Amino acid sequence: MASLVNKDKPYKIIYSFHPINILGMSISLYAVQLSRQGKFSYRHQKISAMNVRDFTDDELIIEHIKLIEEISLMSIYERYATKNSNIADFFKNLQNNKAKQKIIRSFIDKQIGVILNDLKRQEDPLVFLSSKDGYPAYKKLKFAEETASIVALIKKGTKGIFYSMRLKYKNKFLKLCDKSRNISSHIIIYNENPAVIIDNTIFFLQEDSAMKLKPFTNNEFVFYKGRAEQLFMTKVLPDLLNKYEVRLRNFKLSELKKEPVFILDIQFLTKTKLTVFPKVKYGDDVFNLNENKASITKYIPAKDDNEQPEFIITHRNPEKEKPFKDFWNKYFNNTDSWYSTVDIYDFILWMEKNKQTIEDLNIQLKINKYGKNEVLLTIPELKISIEEKGNKILLDAFLEYNTEKDKYSVNVLELNPKKIDNFFEIDDKYLIIPDNIKIYIDWLLNTSKIIDNKLEIQPYQISIVEHLLKEKLHKKELSEETLSLPKGINATLRPYQVAGFQWLMFLKHHNYGGILADEMGLGKTLQTITLLQKIKETTPANLTSLIVVPNALISNWQREFEKFAPEITTNVYHGYKRKKLLEDFYKYDVWITTYGTMRADIEELKEFMFHYVILDESHYIKNKDAQVSKAAFSLKAHNKLALTGTPLENNLAELWAQMNFINPNMLGNFNFFKKYFIEPVEKNNNEKRLDALTKVISPFILRRTKQQVLKDLPPKLENVIMCDMLPEQRKLYYENAAYFQLKIAKLAEDPKARMQILAYLQRLRQIAIHPKLIN
Repeated sequence: MASLVNKDKPYKIIYSFHPINILGMSISLYAVQLSRQGKFSYRHQKISAMNVRDFTDDELIIEHIKLIEEISLMSIYERYATKNSNIADFFKNLQNNKAKQKIIRSFIDKQIGVILNDLKRQEDPLVFLSSKDGYPAYKKLKFAEETASIVALIKKGTKGIFYSMRLKYKNKFLKLCDKSRNISSHIIIYNENPAVIIDNTIFFLQEDSAMKLKPFTNNEFVFYKGRAEQLFMTKVLPDLLNKYEVRLRNFKLSELKKEPVFILDIQFLTKTKLTVFPKVKYGDDVFNLNENKASITKYIPAKDDNEQPEFIITHRNPEKEKPFKDFWNKYFNNTDSWYSTVDIYDFILWMEKNKQTIEDLNIQLKINKYGKNEVLLTIPELKISIEEKGNKILLDAFLEYNTEKDKYSVNVLELNPKKIDNFFEIDDKYLIIPDNIKIYIDWLLNTSKIIDNKLEIQPYQISIVEHLLKEKLHKKELSEETLSLPKGINATLRPYQVAGFQWLMFLKHHNYGGILADEMGLGKTLQTITLLQKIKETTPANLTSLIVVPNALISNWQREFEKFAPEITTNVYHGYKRKKLLEDFYKYDVWITTYGTMRADIEELKEFMFHYVILDESHYIKNKDAQVSKAAFSLKAHNKLALTGTPLENNLAELWAQMNFINPNMLGNFNFFKKYFIEPVEKNNNEKRLDALTKVISPFILRRTKQQVLKDLPPKLENVIMCDMLPEQRKLYYENAAYFQLKIAKLAEDPKARMQILAYLQRLRQIAIHPKLIN
């Protein structure tokens, strides 16, 4: 009979396994009083989180108590019961809920597994099996020296099947139940490193589950006859043969060892994704490459009483599968996965690249249909012919698909992006249009005109074609004379500024618009003036350009022209009398106006054809829907240029507005750009779309930071200019300073007065700048 342990007398703390209803076995901690002879007495007391420190300060035991408390019946009820269920109803309903039993048992297994792994490392752990009447120190347990494995024994008799399971330990078969010797067993961990108690020994198993042992903990064997025998032979036994060591009596057993055939089973997940299953085939039997199954067993019943039933086992050969497994791991990085999901185009490229290896390993490709149609995993070859007509470019473009059996040629004009995605149907077959090709085709179809069954594009759209073909197309070579600095520029340009001027000349000679996006302070104004000076020196006709600037920069641009290019005639289109100047517009090389004036007078200004329209601080038009942006879009010019230190601040919509100004329709209308770039990039982080966009627009944007051109910059100059206050200002300053000094002296000890003190100091600063600031 249990009674409280006297802590002043000798006792020991033990671990004791005991049954807990339908959930199997659990473990608890007990303090057991020792007799005068040092043996365990019947006086014992259960240890809990409430009293553990009364018995021990051993941190491992205290940690184990936490784990044990979590698998108590009350804790299990609290963890897994629904809100309106009491504890009695919960465990009553649990009897019929096998799924929940499995979940709870898995949790118990996990906690017991941690405790047992700690105990088996101890020299003489005090682990016991409790008696039926609940005495915790009934039978002392020990840990087996090695892991055991499960063996199934199956005997075919005249009346049925005798089926038993035992543990194989050191080449001996151990019964789980032997009533003649009073030996019984208990499963204490069912899954993941399962463990079983047989008599007085704890065995850990090599298998990943001990569930199959459960019927044999109380019975030595199970007998099947009639229909149950037939079900056992066809359903249960083949599975046993695949998972365990099986000893058969009165059966015919054939073991097949064939050469493996490697297969990549390709199934289409979507029109842009496919799933690749690596498989190994032995005869008619197919294994997934990375499954643990070592064999497949087929049952062939006896034809009559004179024959024995037969099992045919097909064994895998891991050594011969190794080259295929290495191949899979190298290219798909899925050591344990049964499959890999990849982009269709990436897979086609991979196949082309590894064609020889696939042939060497004799890997078969099993390509499943998508819907009802066969899919040709072939990369199309793009054929484009280019015809230049003045400032226009005409394209003939075809996708050609070549296989051993078929050849198809598709005019890109047939690939309507509104109707056709990455699969194109011809003759009950699907041809694949790789995404990195289709994006450029869709781009051209959405931004070009169709004339005489050809695509008409603007010169700057040749950048799209280049990336579609993945090759540089012919560019006009600029002479040294063209790229040389103008003679009339009164400045010494730094190397990066010379490069910037030459880039602007490159844009001009190819009829491209551009964004000069150097950081502030690197001389965007000077580079632009150098370009305009070069045009004045090399062009016979008088050409008029328009520069649009913020109000505050009008005078600055005038001074810069006077300083660096005095030959260029300039005038300001601004002020209430400005419209009188329209009659003389073509008399000047450059007109300077403001964004506000441009917006107000756009009806007059859009009637002019300028040589250049240049927007300074072009982020003023980053909002495509603003009136100032719409006005800028409607200006006509042979060439357009945007100057900004911040080409992109918040989102891609800002980029579209500025690109639409310099190269109209290059990025298509806004709805197209939103669908193909903004949403995929900003919402779905589509790197391929962003990469395509970056590649195409990069020739039209030049940005250098101070850090990049540091070697070309002059040493930093600092000028300190002293400015004294006027008499009245000085008087006001010192009067306030004296007053605030008294105030601050009173507030100095108050930690909450910091903001008030700061306000006084700010007021003195404002007086020092100008007294009107405080009025």
